This record gives sequence, structure tokens and C-alpha cells, in this order.
Amino acid sequence: MLVGLAAEGRRAARADYEVYDDDGADATMVGVITSGALSPTLGHPVAMAFVDPAVSEQGAGLFVDVRGTRIPATVVALPFYKRAS
Repeated sequence: MLVGLAAEGRRAARADYEVYDDDGADATMVGVITSGALSPTLGHPVAMAFVDPAVSEQGAGLFVDVRGTRIPATVVALPFYKRAS
């Protein structure tokens, strides 16, 4: 399933980065990032990823492997931002 991910910090997930269910050595890969960037409007990194339906619930905690470091991310609703009317 295609989901939105929000992370803390300044390191953004990029296309083809792997998504895991845990940050330990026995973690299982549950998806892959399709696109990601640091959002200047929201002030934190956002990404979209195809993940296993079992971990696609909003609020689920996942980990993105960003160049060898697993960064915590949370499944969030899309779109990431809506302008106020």
C-alpha cells in the first residue's frame, strides 16, 4: 500500500531506500520509499512508500534506512499539507 511517512530531524528518505519494522539486527524489510524530501513548509522530512498492508495503519512506527542509519518514521495521512480555506 502507498503511505505517507513523516520523520524527525533533517535527514530525508529518498527513492529506493528500504523501510523496516524495527531498528534492530533482526528487523524485517516491509517496504521501499518511492519519493522523499525535507519539507520546508512542515519543517521535517516527508516521504511516500509502498509498504506491507500489515504496517500501513496511520500512526504505525517504522524505520527508514538512510545511508546505513535507521531513522524512525510514522505513517501519516496523505496529503501531507492542505491550505486553509
